[in-house]
Amino acid sequence: MGKKRRKWKEHLVSSMEIPRDLAYRESIIRITGRKQLTIENYKGIQIFSSQQTVVTLNQGKVKILGKDLEIQFYMENEMTVTGFISQVIFEI
Repeated sequence: MGKKRRKWKEHLVSSMEIPRDLAYRESIIRITGRKQLTIENYKGIQIFSSQQTVVTLNQGKVKILGKDLEIQFYMENEMTVTGFISQVIFEI
């Protein structure tokens, strides 16, 4: 996207008070303690095991490491991973 177009879009989003996650399809990641992680606006699941889950986002990937990981809730635009979460790593 060109620099002028990006600035125009940022101005429009700001002036209309549109949430960034809607305007730019940014992901929302909520971590509750060390036992639950919820992701909204993701593209897909790249890797899933009880020790590692890799989720593709519009802006890269998020890697969730831990023990006894499970996908507790899964829908087209939101998912919840539970278990003992030891690390969350963002990759571009």
